[in-house]
Amino acid sequence: MFQNNLLMGAASAGGAGLVEVENSALFNSAASERLTLTPTASDDDINTMSCWVYRAKFTGALQYFWAAGTGAMSLVGFTASEQLLVDRPGANVLTSTQLFRDIGWYHIVVGLDVTNAVATNRVTVEVNGVEITAWATDNRAALTAGMFSWGDNISHGIGATAPGAAYFDGYIAEFTWMHGTKYSASDFGEYDTTGLYWSPKSSDDIKALTFGSEGFYLDNTTNPQTDASGNGNNWTNVNTVVTTTHTPTNLYCTLNVLHAQRGLATFSNGNRDLIYSSTGGRVIGTLGVNSGKWFFG
Repeated sequence: MFQNNLLMGAASAGGAGLVEVENSALFNSAASERLTLTPTASDDDINTMSCWVYRAKFTGALQYFWAAGTGAMSLVGFTASEQLLVDRPGANVLTSTQLFRDIGWYHIVVGLDVTNAVATNRVTVEVNGVEITAWATDNRAALTAGMFSWGDNISHGIGATAPGAAYFDGYIAEFTWMHGTKYSASDFGEYDTTGLYWSPKSSDDIKALTFGSEGFYLDNTTNPQTDASGNGNNWTNVNTVVTTTHTPTNLYCTLNVLHAQRGLATFSNGNRDLIYSSTGGRVIGTLGVNSGKWFFG
């Protein structure tokens, strides 16, 4: 299952109670918004990235949401053809066959352990709890220690490269990076009690994991940049990334960028604002309704 458009709440560990992800971070590519941090550790060959992303623009250009380096970089993001990719400095490692062009939340987990004897276990990518096994490009067999730069004492970026390029446009929630441990998607999410929807685990469940000295957890409770892991690995907010209440468990109706008349519409503010360049333009929302009372604003 590759989208959660109908997800309205998430079960906590064991399926008990209700988990609410209260805030996400909104990244506006037109304003060159991103978060940056320079860790103090040396290279680490075992780590895990987990985050929920909601794409607002499909631009036919690269969009990176996790990057390390200023020249040749370690990267996770989307290609101009809307494929998911993982790069190491100087080379592509993985490019998916499937395309990621739906309107909805994706939970993406990238686990790294280049010391593993099994090539396919050196980098694993899971989306909404399901591991991707079909790749258009797969160079994991060539990986050796030191090839990735996540955790190095170099600039890192969320929402773009650290110097500012290939900007992601949309929402990111529950961004977590674990230094020294390779986790799976089931450590960060689970199916709800119906067994249909992949859902976030609670903040307490996330904080109980092992972060390592350079690990961090951006829960967006107070702002986009403050680390909630207890490590104090806070980020620098560049060009004012803001928090919103549109999250994997609190879906807002946004304007549907896939429905707009091509070439006539300019979307902004996480697809909450729209300008048409000619009269008579129209666009639908991302959530359909057929009864009851609803607010749209």
